[in-house]
Amino acid sequence: MKVLYLHQHFEYKKSGTRSYQFARWLVEQGHEVTLITGMDHDYKWMDGIRVLSTKTKYCQTFSFLKRLMAFLHFVIMSFLLMLRTKEADVIYATSTPLTVGIPAVLASRIKRIPMVFEIRDVWPDVPIELGILKNKWMIGAARKLEGWIYAHAVHLVTLSDAMKENVQSKVPGKRVTTIPNLANNQWVDHLPIDTNQMLKDFPCLDHPFKVIHHGSMGRVNHVEYLIDLAEKSKEIRYIAIGSGAEKEKLQRLKKERKVDNLFILDEVDKTTGYYILSMCQVGIVTVADFEILNMNSANKFFDYLASRLPVVLNYEGWQKEVLNRCQAGNGFPFAEQEAIVDYLRLLKNDENLYTAASANAKNAAISHFDADKLSERFENVLISSLPEEAEACRKEVMPEAGRRS
Repeated sequence: MKVLYLHQHFEYKKSGTRSYQFARWLVEQGHEVTLITGMDHDYKWMDGIRVLSTKTKYCQTFSFLKRLMAFLHFVIMSFLLMLRTKEADVIYATSTPLTVGIPAVLASRIKRIPMVFEIRDVWPDVPIELGILKNKWMIGAARKLEGWIYAHAVHLVTLSDAMKENVQSKVPGKRVTTIPNLANNQWVDHLPIDTNQMLKDFPCLDHPFKVIHHGSMGRVNHVEYLIDLAEKSKEIRYIAIGSGAEKEKLQRLKKERKVDNLFILDEVDKTTGYYILSMCQVGIVTVADFEILNMNSANKFFDYLASRLPVVLNYEGWQKEVLNRCQAGNGFPFAEQEAIVDYLRLLKNDENLYTAASANAKNAAISHFDADKLSERFENVLISSLPEEAEACRKEVMPEAGRRS
């Protein structure tokens, strides 16, 4: 099977490595993958994956107009690259942004091959709910674009069942599969960590109980929530790692309010991030107070579980249900900061409770979100989307006995 994989914000060394892991899995199973990205990477091949770049300049701090121009640049250049890639059996396009679907649909129709579309965030619902997208004409255009893309996909992939329900309400009868983000159990379990070196590089880790927020610091993440928690629990150390539009605001608030038990670090590579997680006690995920964000599927949630960290959320939804069912943490309504602090103190002071929650977190990562199991589900979605003749040919080339166990 020859796959054209379209991902504007493709990452290899940072937190969002879902596409890299999926593409690598396909290569390991004997498929061919050409991945088209906007990121200006300095390599053309990576672990058997052919990587093509549109060299689209993009930053989270760009103005709305500048972001729009970046999206348009990627639409045009990626479409041209897709046309130049002559042999392909299926296109897999992953959002955000939603505009990624435009070149995918057009190339699909021209090449007469199926297109599978992955919905990482429910757009345009999220920017509309958050008040980012206000113009009624742009909202109308965004909704029409969403419907057009969904209609031309032979299969849709969402990252949570809540997102799946949202999508199915818009396109009844469409094939939709949930593939949540991945817990990299095999990778995490075999990382050789030098604790002494880590303490030298990151002195803030020298504390008996640390709560970590690892990842994006955009408007959706509402990281200033950490300031409030830190003020209410001076005996707990909070660590925030990452980048985003709200990071400067977080640093300013920390200084203004003299919050000494919150440490704000720059973004690190994936491996260093896992090292840091392994030396912390609890992982936290925060979002702004909008109900639609309860269906999110942030990478950090799965990284925490793989790293044996009990997880705390400042929202409710499907992830809270997972944590409660597995007894691996808890989720709370946005306004209940005191309840979150009480729960963190309980984990800090009750060694038996903490040990059980830590073990349960790892069990949840293995049972529900293991990277290899979900990568195989992803592969099966692509195979099921192929025309019957192509699928039969693929099975002949790749007999079941040759698959990785």
